[in-house]
Amino acid sequence: MLVIVFFVVFSVLFSLFLREQFEIFKDRESLMLFVRQFGIIAPIVVVAIVIVETVIAPLPGGIMPIIAGAVFGPVLGTLYSWIGNVFGSLIAFSLSRIFGESVIRVFSPHFDKQRYSETIRRYKNFFWFLYATPFVAVDVLSFALGASTMKLQRFALAIMFAFFVRMAILNMFGDAIARLVFE
Repeated sequence: MLVIVFFVVFSVLFSLFLREQFEIFKDRESLMLFVRQFGIIAPIVVVAIVIVETVIAPLPGGIMPIIAGAVFGPVLGTLYSWIGNVFGSLIAFSLSRIFGESVIRVFSPHFDKQRYSETIRRYKNFFWFLYATPFVAVDVLSFALGASTMKLQRFALAIMFAFFVRMAILNMFGDAIARLVFE
């Protein structure tokens, strides 16, 4: 519970800081204009950024869905974030499946095989829940699951459902933060 309170307070304060420091964050319309300057490819840009931050494990993955919620609203923001996270996780899983543990270390040098193997073993029937929870980092887990014996179809089905829940929560949060800060 304390983590959730901290996350909310931090998000509001960070949003207020960005609003004061950068012109594009001064109001919701400016942020929307910045993203929409990409025209009809703006959603593709958002999806691409989410894919990159999903595959390159050290990059924080919760920021873009919140921004997508603020810019596109909770429905389209959820859709764009969901697509990016599903594709990014499938790429991470597949890279790991093809190249093994060595690729995990490229994207996550501090990968602890024993820790992730234990997590996978312990939660093999509930790993989808980790993907549904907004406060759990799952980037490296996608790589670790790719190096496991899990079938791609099972992984894909689970993350499609779980990421929908996660992205809906983060995008509604982003939309709410935008309303609080900009209105």
